[in-house]
Amino acid sequence: MSHFTVTVKLSAERLQRHSGDIDAALAEILAPYEEGTEDERYLEFVDTEDEYRKEFEEGTNQRVRTPQGELLYPWNDRFRVPGTYGTGGGTHRVPDGCQLVEIPTKELFADFETYATEYHCSKRDEKTGRFGYWTNPKKTWDWYKIGGRWTGFYPLKPGIKPRIGSPGVMTDPAEPGHGDIVKLAEIDFDAVRAKSIKWAEEFHAKYATWLAAPMTAWDPPWDSPRQKAMTIGLVRVEQERVTAGPGEVAFPWDQHVRPDDSRRDWTDIAQVVSLEALLAEYLPSFNPIATYAALDDEGWHAPGKMGWWGMSSDKPDDKVQFQREFESRFLKNAKDDDTLVVVDCHI
Repeated sequence: MSHFTVTVKLSAERLQRHSGDIDAALAEILAPYEEGTEDERYLEFVDTEDEYRKEFEEGTNQRVRTPQGELLYPWNDRFRVPGTYGTGGGTHRVPDGCQLVEIPTKELFADFETYATEYHCSKRDEKTGRFGYWTNPKKTWDWYKIGGRWTGFYPLKPGIKPRIGSPGVMTDPAEPGHGDIVKLAEIDFDAVRAKSIKWAEEFHAKYATWLAAPMTAWDPPWDSPRQKAMTIGLVRVEQERVTAGPGEVAFPWDQHVRPDDSRRDWTDIAQVVSLEALLAEYLPSFNPIATYAALDDEGWHAPGKMGWWGMSSDKPDDKVQFQREFESRFLKNAKDDDTLVVVDCHI
């Protein structure tokens, strides 16, 4: 599972169609990207019949044969280790007297159709008559909340009444003067820029310390200057022993991993950057209201595809480019009557 932020730009026309109802307008613009949608407009059939037929004809399935001749799944509750839950290593144990066996798949199911429907929960496509499954190729979320973990996302100009979505989990209440639903003119961009500069300056100080003693800052991995530097492209990992080029520092891994670790020849290559250069080239990467993705009438925009555990498919260059375009494309180009909503999406 992953939570990530999305800036949703709702046009005045879209809101008018829903009589100003933010929730209804959001549901409409987000609908094409729902993972579990049943709307046929967004679904595509994936044909897996050939793969399933090969499994049925040639494959085997593991079963437990009991002394009475029963064939049971290894995760049958009769084999559960007391005090464990779910399935995985150590949750089930085959008792003495039982035997793990491999049974040809075609002996376990009456026919291919039974195997496809019961084992794979597959469905037959009415048009082709073949088995497979329906999926949304544009899926990016399975549920969402306005604000959520990022309640109070936008700093507001003095005198603007905050509009808050719904408080999320694992987050503090919204700060005074912060909201989740705004017009462009309501955002305090002076505060945004001040925080961007502050975060960049703090990072630069930590990064300079890390450059002096690089391998002491690996933990915690999500907070270290090395991790942030990798995210914005200041540090890359070479899977071999290499030397640094001009303006770079090389940090071999051999003194920081176990002797039998296959990564002993890997090398961190870190760019040396002045504070002035960081502020000039990388300030968008510290924008406190830049979100992972953005959605507007033109569609979904993101540097990559979000997967589980907050792991995205984007490379540093993709993320940096997206962050550089974010302010001009999704903020400064917003119309005065557009509404911006920060959404906590889950996948």
